[in-house]
Amino acid sequence: MASLDRCLAEAQRCCFKNSSTVDILEYAGEEKSSWVKCKDLEAYLGTIQDRDGGRSSENNQSPQNHETLAHCHLRLFFISAVIDRNNELHAHVDPAILELLHQKSNLSAKFIIDVFQTEDWTVIPTSFHFSKLGEPPRKALLQYGFWSWGDRATHSFVQVVINPNVTTYYFINFKDDLKRFIETSLKDYQGSTVPPLFLDTSILTHVLNTYRQAIGTQRSILRQIEHHHGGAMVQTQVEELHSLSRTWHAMLKDFTDLKEHTKQLKAFLKRWKPTSYKNSRVTRRDRTSETIEAILQFETDSKFWASWATTYLERTNICINLAHHLENKEIATQARRESIAMFTLAIVTVIFLPSTFVAEWEGHWDKSQICFGRAEGEEADMK
Repeated sequence: MASLDRCLAEAQRCCFKNSSTVDILEYAGEEKSSWVKCKDLEAYLGTIQDRDGGRSSENNQSPQNHETLAHCHLRLFFISAVIDRNNELHAHVDPAILELLHQKSNLSAKFIIDVFQTEDWTVIPTSFHFSKLGEPPRKALLQYGFWSWGDRATHSFVQVVINPNVTTYYFINFKDDLKRFIETSLKDYQGSTVPPLFLDTSILTHVLNTYRQAIGTQRSILRQIEHHHGGAMVQTQVEELHSLSRTWHAMLKDFTDLKEHTKQLKAFLKRWKPTSYKNSRVTRRDRTSETIEAILQFETDSKFWASWATTYLERTNICINLAHHLENKEIATQARRESIAMFTLAIVTVIFLPSTFVAEWEGHWDKSQICFGRAEGEEADMK
């Protein structure tokens, strides 16, 4: 794996300077959440380092230039990206911001490298890591990427860092509607402490909604073609159908990736349960059961919508075959018409050309005889 310094240097040549902004949301439970008004990210990171480490003042208040929540146990960093005009799938993230979050916060070097080395057409796979027993502080890392659908497909990246006192999320290239969905999910949650991976299951719910909407949009296009197939627009319809087919295949690939992602989330929870919330009044099973139930429900819903994508892919292929059949039929009909026209021309030529040729020959013969006779008469007179 490439070193972080080399990766950041390469990113500096590719990504735009000041191409990212950072929005921070803090959650302290019982519907207490607030967006942090942060003008100086580095100063804010220094503040939360002291506070989370237990070195803040007695009232746990931050300096006046940062309006933060005391006793925050969930912190979200939303890091924006700029989409490349020449390549809509490539998202530029300011490497200086990620480097600062690595130095002053818990953002891992591996996550930064994986983000910058990810190809435009894919996302990083789901992986997690737990600190070894006896290594202070006890923490867990989880990272993954996902595609969301809308006017165009967009890939986003997530890293979760779970420490004993606070859980930190780093979100890269999240759309505004997803940010609002996460904020609403936190405000609507009834409880003092959100269960583990609660936000990750909320993200899955939102992502599945984007797929459902995309399936509906693609279905409308397919039905329109099905009801107006044939005619002079066959070639255009074939191109649209091939585009639909590619989209269905991409969606089904994403559904497969989401299935593997949920497997990793369940494996993470299985590893996480025995080492977390040991002193909590709520049992570990109760803390994770809500998340596991949400994952199981997502798997059921995902399977349902994937089956519809498969159905519409098959219908698209049927339409493609029908369009090719109609196109070939039109070509055969046109060829038959041209063949009939050529045959008719040949028959007409065979029927009318000999008499025309003979009549014209006789005309030439008569003219030649007249001329020959006139020449003989003139010769006789001369004699």
